[in-house]
Amino acid sequence: MNLERYRVLLVDDDEDDYLITADLLSEIDGTRFDLDWVASYAEGLEAITRREHDVYLLDYRLGGKHTGLELLREAIRSGCREPIILLTGLRDREIDMEAMSTGAADYLVKGQINAPLLERSIRYSLRANQNEKKLAQMAEFDGLTGLPNRHLFQDRFAQQLALARRQKGVVGLMFLDLDRFKLINDTLGHSAGDKLLTIVSERLQQSVRESDTVARLGGDEFVVILPDINAPQNIILIARRIIKKIRQPVQFDIQEIFPAASIGISLFPHDGSDTETLLRKADMAMYQAKASSAKKYAFASDSLNKQVSERFNLEGKLHRALERKEFIIDYQPQFDLRSGDLVGGEALLRWKPAEHVIAPGTFIPLLEETGLIVPVGSWVIQTVCQQYLAWQKKGFGALRLAVNLSGRQLAENDIVDLVEQIMLDTEMPEKMLELELTESMVIGNVQHVREILHGIRSLGICLAMDYFGTGYSSLNCLKHFPFDRIKIDRSFVANIGINQNDEAIIRGIIAIAHDMGMEVVAEGVEEEKQVAFLKDCDCDLLQGFLLGRPMSVKNFTDIMQTKCQVDGP
Repeated sequence: MNLERYRVLLVDDDEDDYLITADLLSEIDGTRFDLDWVASYAEGLEAITRREHDVYLLDYRLGGKHTGLELLREAIRSGCREPIILLTGLRDREIDMEAMSTGAADYLVKGQINAPLLERSIRYSLRANQNEKKLAQMAEFDGLTGLPNRHLFQDRFAQQLALARRQKGVVGLMFLDLDRFKLINDTLGHSAGDKLLTIVSERLQQSVRESDTVARLGGDEFVVILPDINAPQNIILIARRIIKKIRQPVQFDIQEIFPAASIGISLFPHDGSDTETLLRKADMAMYQAKASSAKKYAFASDSLNKQVSERFNLEGKLHRALERKEFIIDYQPQFDLRSGDLVGGEALLRWKPAEHVIAPGTFIPLLEETGLIVPVGSWVIQTVCQQYLAWQKKGFGALRLAVNLSGRQLAENDIVDLVEQIMLDTEMPEKMLELELTESMVIGNVQHVREILHGIRSLGICLAMDYFGTGYSSLNCLKHFPFDRIKIDRSFVANIGINQNDEAIIRGIIAIAHDMGMEVVAEGVEEEKQVAFLKDCDCDLLQGFLLGRPMSVKNFTDIMQTKCQVDGP
């Protein structure tokens, strides 16, 4: 037979009371009480805040300057929801009443306690506590979905707004409404409507962050509180994830439906400073989104909507850019510092639709967010390899070409096979292709990334760490991953002749790299004094505007005519 089991904490400065209480609890049949004991106010409060016990017994006379009644008050203020029983003396009638009004579940008079009385008090307190929790659940949570209801939403949203005011942060609010819900409810019945609302609530919770709050206001209206929002595009990512998740089919007997939702978004403090205003503006934005046949989400702010609309249009064009052959590759030359020879080039992706040139800082993040970086990145590697062969056919000697790899590409399970196939198809020689990675791409799943990089290295491909020195664990990355060369970040090079600390870092990076058998490339070289310093430090390769800006294939070929040895006509 399984016994009921409860953990009890006694806060009492008298060890004899602890021994008596332990004996009384041991006399109770059918239930096991595990009794813990602390002797002071401070220990009691610390133990209570850990929430490890089912019920607490507090002696009123703790000794020292604090009483059990004060501990009771502080425990409740700290958020304790478990039952607390105060132990008092024969003449403490007023204290007993004050304890009950403060929030104690019960009180017992020391010297009159026996096992049945103690058991009855504990059981009564536990039962009353369970009932209170059920009532609180009914008062604060939606009965159908289990989500916070309007009352709890308002309370949590007010807390987030107060925190954001103190920290000068941004809080987002999403107002979500299901499209055609009334039609589904009327056609398939209320039970189907309830099932759909339950499924939507689950999908909403799966689509947001742990720090976010999803609540149901009523009917088919939901809200999402988004604390710590750094930029509008972060909300866009969440909105798209929600819309995509909700659109997954739902089966009702033989009927399959595809639910949809419209989302309105308001931001604190941009769109308002209180719950009512932000909720109203998010609601209005939701109707604007419902009228749209495209995005299905809208911001309350006109300026943000314009920004999002422009971004949305740009993304649409980006999806068609590859098939329209709007991407081109520029090359920035790399020179050997000792000989001055052109020894390589970094391939840089450019997007040039008919109307104007799009800055890399605008479209590269979009490629990452949409996942388009994977097919576009494959195209870049293949195009660079084909270009190498074209230059070789013109008689130019060996020239290493570097391609930037993205985190999304690295996460693809077939990246090694993909690169190997491209090299076979283009007959790219070993060691002539270099893939550049940043530290942030490799510090996550170390074992997984290490396996991928060793797989790439097994193909004869060189690996370089870009932006070296700007991360928090760069040296650790050199130890764990098979890099052939590192690129000193331009922020250090720019301070040559200005900041002695940066100069010392550069010397250290070069020395460590050489000791580990790696070459060093200095990026962002723009002045002769930088060249002189780097030469004195025994740096290997240089790259920067002083030596050559990113340029077209034609212009790069012209430089090769003068800087590279030509093997043929």
